[in-house]
Amino acid sequence: MTVAPPTVHATAVALGGRCVLLLGASGTGKSDLALRLIDRGWRLVADDHVVLAQEKGVLWASAPPQLAGLIEVRGVGIVPEPALARAPVVLARDLATSPDRLPDRPIADHQPARAANLTRAQPIPCPRLLLGP
Repeated sequence: MTVAPPTVHATAVALGGRCVLLLGASGTGKSDLALRLIDRGWRLVADDHVVLAQEKGVLWASAPPQLAGLIEVRGVGIVPEPALARAPVVLARDLATSPDRLPDRPIADHQPARAANLTRAQPIPCPRLLLGP
């Protein structure tokens, strides 16, 4: 008897050959976030169910064969999407948990001098996020 590899309810996307697991129950936005990332150059690894395997200390993500190359688009259905066969996992994020929020008070209550500068539309520099070593 063949034992099926372990799977998790998640979506996996990769950039630069490194994979991020988006964990969460149905309806938490895993596929929606994956589609937005794919639109920005990321690659699908697996949607809805992700097979995890450890090899030589590296955790690898892949799609179950019956779901490979498919992603769910809300309101449309399941559609084909070019996908990587597998990728090493460098980050996992549970979309069901909420991050800490900033205080509800307006910025002006905290730093009035800086709040005036925020009323002008200015680009905000954002460093590139590097995942893994």
